[in-house]
Amino acid sequence: MNPAPRPPYAGCVAVVATRHGKARALRVPLRRLAGVRLRTPRDLATDALGTFCGSQPRTRSALETVRAKARLAIAASGIPRALASEGSFGGDPTCGLLALHQELLLWRDEARGIELLESCTRPVRHHAVQEVADLAQARSFARRHGFPAHALCVQPAGLAGGAWPNWKGVRDPALLAFAVESCIATSPQRRARLLLDLRAHCHPERMRVLAGLGARLARRLATPCPECASPGWGVHDRRTGLPCAWCGTATAQVAAWIEGCVACGLRRERPRADGLRAADPGDCPQCNP
Repeated sequence: MNPAPRPPYAGCVAVVATRHGKARALRVPLRRLAGVRLRTPRDLATDALGTFCGSQPRTRSALETVRAKARLAIAASGIPRALASEGSFGGDPTCGLLALHQELLLWRDEARGIELLESCTRPVRHHAVQEVADLAQARSFARRHGFPAHALCVQPAGLAGGAWPNWKGVRDPALLAFAVESCIATSPQRRARLLLDLRAHCHPERMRVLAGLGARLARRLATPCPECASPGWGVHDRRTGLPCAWCGTATAQVAAWIEGCVACGLRRERPRADGLRAADPGDCPQCNP
């Protein structure tokens, strides 16, 4: 029996563009599936690209930011391969009732001149902001949102700009009490503003999402293009239009996945893995308008 082919990046080192422990979620899938070892540079200035707590505004799109992070890590480390991620949280644009988490994970290889991008958008349970007038309200908010596994940020309510006292990464109940009381005393409204700390190392849901994206990305890194043998072959896009089972109208459901190579541009369609050839009429714009 012939041995399994060696992954294209086996034994290579890549740098992770993070200040927030993301390598903990990415290290195992990258090493196990692609043979890549990860390093994290010290004191990488990713906060200059924007912060969740608002002390540094975000002025770029998520994709622009994740690319800037990867370039920053490559420049700081001298390693030509980098992993970077960017998360964003907000309301569902279709109905506004759900909080959504989008995570981008980018691989940049300047030696080969390629980029690979994996993304995930999903409802998120722990994404909330509340102003409280006393410690009891603060503790109630904390219990509802998984404290202390999910860390909190605490700020005085009613202060503009980024000059306010700002506690981040609060997981200790005593520190929570001190921060809330200090912010209430500082606030012109006598209220503290509590929000979930959305940095990856403070948010277990984000770390699980990153681990899943890391596994998807690692499988692509381990898969060469059937045409040019460059690493990174995998799903790039999808073709919608699965026909309705009753009337044949094209629906928004996936009809096929588009696999491709970021190096030579080869594209191939792959049928759905579940073998589904028709959509439920409940998803049809004609049968269920």
